[in-house]
Amino acid sequence: MDTIDQLLEDRDAILDDLRVNLIRAQQKMAVQANKHRRDVEFKEGDKVFLKLRPYRQQSLAARKFEKLAPKFYGPFKISQKIGKVAYKLELPPTAIIHPVFHVSQLQTAHGTPTIHAELPPQLNAELEFIMQPLLLRGVRPKKGKEPGREVLIQWKGFTEGEATWEDFDKVKTQFPEFNLEGKVHVWEAGIDRPNDTFVYSKRRNRHESKCIKEIVDTISQRFQPITSSRDDNLIGVEARMQHFMSNLQIEFGGKRMIGIWGVGGGGKTTLASSVYDEISSKFDGCCFLKNIWEESSNQNGLERLQEQILCTVLKQKQLNVGRVEEGRRMIKDMLHHRKVLIVLDDVDNLEHLEQLAGSRDWFGEGSRILITTRDEHILTGHKVDVIHNMSLLDDDEAMKLFCKHAPCGHKPIEDYELLSKDVVAYAGGLPLALRILGRFLGDKEMNEWRSALDRLKEIPDANILEKLKISFDGLKTVEKQLFLDIACFFRGHDYKDEKIMMILDACGYHPVIGIKVLVQNTLITITEHGRSDMHDLAQEMAHYIVRGEHPKNPEKHSRVWKEDVLQICAMDATMLMVKLA
Repeated sequence: MDTIDQLLEDRDAILDDLRVNLIRAQQKMAVQANKHRRDVEFKEGDKVFLKLRPYRQQSLAARKFEKLAPKFYGPFKISQKIGKVAYKLELPPTAIIHPVFHVSQLQTAHGTPTIHAELPPQLNAELEFIMQPLLLRGVRPKKGKEPGREVLIQWKGFTEGEATWEDFDKVKTQFPEFNLEGKVHVWEAGIDRPNDTFVYSKRRNRHESKCIKEIVDTISQRFQPITSSRDDNLIGVEARMQHFMSNLQIEFGGKRMIGIWGVGGGGKTTLASSVYDEISSKFDGCCFLKNIWEESSNQNGLERLQEQILCTVLKQKQLNVGRVEEGRRMIKDMLHHRKVLIVLDDVDNLEHLEQLAGSRDWFGEGSRILITTRDEHILTGHKVDVIHNMSLLDDDEAMKLFCKHAPCGHKPIEDYELLSKDVVAYAGGLPLALRILGRFLGDKEMNEWRSALDRLKEIPDANILEKLKISFDGLKTVEKQLFLDIACFFRGHDYKDEKIMMILDACGYHPVIGIKVLVQNTLITITEHGRSDMHDLAQEMAHYIVRGEHPKNPEKHSRVWKEDVLQICAMDATMLMVKLA
């Protein structure tokens, strides 16, 4: 206790020092800032312009294209001074924003007041711009690391010099009749299309035969019949595919790596497989590597996986990779000009990922690399473009999937409705659990269903447990112990609670980094209220591990809780009575 008291005193002293230093820093910043300020004061009756950009009030009409919006509004008359630095303006009766503004948003209207911003050639009834795109003037990738493209648009009523760079998706959505996607394809193929007339663009200095090939490929792709290989029997996959396809951004080109992160048995491989089947025809070569964590553990496993990538993408019967380093070089040399689609399924090691798809530069323009994993750290460490968090099934989807695998046949549906809901609640939206339990219970009677559910609460299904336990087995010993303690004692508690963190820290768990690792491995989650939580099946897995080989002997468990404590106390009382007798 003395040590803890000393630590708390040291912490308070450090916080006091930080407060003092923060106040000093704020005072110095204020002194420097005030050197560049001047006193501005208005009188009642003065007319001023109101500056609302870049701090435009949300109650004003939103502009579709803020670059063309006026910077100042007004002039308006000052009706009252509020305090030392605020003024109340006489706004039009139709205005719905608060009429009091800081002095920094006001500018004196000298002479005959006129609105600074010139009115556009067309306005609607709400005095908003009526913007219509006229011509596409250019295409470029977005600046920085942000994915996507921007387009240079010349607007009707404005000169070419007033063209603005706009987000591709926004223009495409707001002006579908402009056919932006088609114009971009034509532009990138080396052809301009002003006034819907094809004209060869010599200024791009593109080879004519290459331009013609690109145009033919684009047109052929548009007019070919659209077929889909989606399995309509997959429950909940369609909606998740639509969201995931937006992350792929296939139409934007570039090279992208997309991660699919989620709990074991949560449908990551199913989603990746469905996407692969849907889009594989759009690539020069494709490869789907399954169970990488398992295959890489075999002798020369990484070399065989590298061979599989090369042979599948290049459509070769056999290619030999002697060493991992040689495989890295071969993949980069042979695929860096090819548009490829590669799925790396169930990756559990960052180093393995770097040996199979070390960089975007290994692959050609338009390539897409999909990575599924239970460990978010692998995706962040590899700096993928997007991490897609795999959501579990909702109650309706879970019920559909369970009923699909547990058909009742001639049995009355109402007799099984409540039991089905119990099974779905037990599975917690985990597709793997729903499939396994559905197949197991499909031919059972009602009393057998009840017995099976009671047994599952004590002894989880081995196939479900095996899938979930992969993430647990990949942890370090200290992280395993931390997970078991949270599952047994601290689920639902505030993970920032100093007492709890002190207890876990005293156990040598280093909980700050340990909890981060558990979250990344999808073993626990942190709610929006800062409380630790986990899937019910993950907690049951922890209880099963703690009970070990002695499920009926709590005195031999590494941890005891609730009814186990009562049972041990009862056993001690019984033994004491025997001794007294």
